[in-house]
Amino acid sequence: MKYIFSLLLVFIFVNASDIQLKDTIEIEYKKFDYSIPMASDVEQKSILWETEIKKEYENTILFSKIESLLHKDNHDRNYFKIHELYIKYEGDNYDLIVGKDIKYWGAMELHNITDDYNKKNIIKDAFDESKKLGRIGISYNYYFENEDSISLIVAKDKMINDDETDHNASGYIKFSGSRDDLVSRDFSYILSSENEKFMMFHTVIVKDTIYKIEYLYSNKIKRYESAIGLEHTLYSVIGKKDLSLMIEYYKSNDEKSKYENSIFVGSQFSFNNSNDTTATVGVIKDKIKDEYSKTIEFKSRIYDDFKIKLSYLKNDSLTVYSVNTAYYF
Repeated sequence: MKYIFSLLLVFIFVNASDIQLKDTIEIEYKKFDYSIPMASDVEQKSILWETEIKKEYENTILFSKIESLLHKDNHDRNYFKIHELYIKYEGDNYDLIVGKDIKYWGAMELHNITDDYNKKNIIKDAFDESKKLGRIGISYNYYFENEDSISLIVAKDKMINDDETDHNASGYIKFSGSRDDLVSRDFSYILSSENEKFMMFHTVIVKDTIYKIEYLYSNKIKRYESAIGLEHTLYSVIGKKDLSLMIEYYKSNDEKSKYENSIFVGSQFSFNNSNDTTATVGVIKDKIKDEYSKTIEFKSRIYDDFKIKLSYLKNDSLTVYSVNTAYYF
């Protein structure tokens, strides 16, 4: 069925006019220096081509995101994937999405514990949680007059491997809203049949400070994850430049959790220039293993179409250096 649906959308795209195209070519170099015995240092050189195709009719949007990744030294990591391929119909107070898409849930800066709808694209980047794989499903979103919304989602279960043929499905009910009375706040509550999960995330803005909370509980396996945090911004600390200070705490009863008992402290310096330059520094303290991880990231745009990202990560067993350049056209 998924192949028939994919071919149908491709046929529509090919025969449609006024198609919007957005392409990205990304070249990346990474070096992994291991400090543990018997581990060899690794260098990775890769090039990625991503294409977004969009076609709008009167009330219908057709969208596809295609990605091709080539590794110079490790051909087993090469792939060609259709990450997103869906039809979206927009009504007066609702929309309906059918196909493969990517959703973003959560409020925290370091790690969104409620953002488990899509699998992470660890082949592309094991450290960047924003890199995801599409998931096939149907989403119905109804919008109330006060801008609250309720979403009913049925999606194919996430497989360990893309080639698996399990046709089980999971259901989600998501209620989201925002209020702007005494303080500005956004909230979402999610129920999932996948391991009988309840999830929620909130943000509250008080003057120059954002307070955040996320929580996940699985009744089936009796597992919870929680996170609280705040982000305070100091505006115009040097000229027009802003400084954001962040602190987050993560707690879980699952030993396999990425952050079982961890504290994150970070800061981001925004230059507010025409190049959208930012510099971010963070430290993660794992209270269980008594380990520290340190991260530094620098982003900037060169002219209008080029972006560069330099990043550095170091923990007790590994140091990662990364240089990424991207051209958008």
